[in-house]
Amino acid sequence: MEQHHDEKKAALAKRISKFGLAALWLTGTAAVLELAMLVRNTVVNVRWMSSQPAVEPGNVLEYLITVSNYGFWTETFPCALLLIALLVILVILYRRIRKDGTPFRFGNVRLLRIGAVLMGLRVLIPPVEKTVMDFLNYGYSSLTLGNMRTLLFRNTGGIWLFTALLLCSEVMYYGAVLQKQSDETL
Repeated sequence: MEQHHDEKKAALAKRISKFGLAALWLTGTAAVLELAMLVRNTVVNVRWMSSQPAVEPGNVLEYLITVSNYGFWTETFPCALLLIALLVILVILYRRIRKDGTPFRFGNVRLLRIGAVLMGLRVLIPPVEKTVMDFLNYGYSSLTLGNMRTLLFRNTGGIWLFTALLLCSEVMYYGAVLQKQSDETL
């Protein structure tokens, strides 16, 4: 019976390794492409900002409004950085899983939780940026409950991914506890 269990475990580890390689390459490629696009967009944005007429010294509000109208530094840039960080964490996670042959390790759970937090931050950036810029442009009249609800639920795909990552981290934690108990009994 134990020999059959070991054969099944070896077959599953091989399957995980094969899938892990594909996931590793796809995620690594996505991270490199996202970084290349971020660098390209940063260069374009810096050129655009340098072509704008000079803002009077001390008029920081006008400068912030001009920069935010383009929306790069306040929303796109931080969201892209968080996405790149999430992809790098996933690459590390896939490498660990592929090396160990099992996803159920406490270090992997920690990485998945960090990834979930990064995704949650990425979801919060656009509504916070929009709220701050509306407040700077229109004052208190922009801070209505309807506007807040619309802003918070504008990116429902990101919210669902955030909750899915948190759920997966809890499932992996449960698996890690079971794996540890199994390893101790053998």
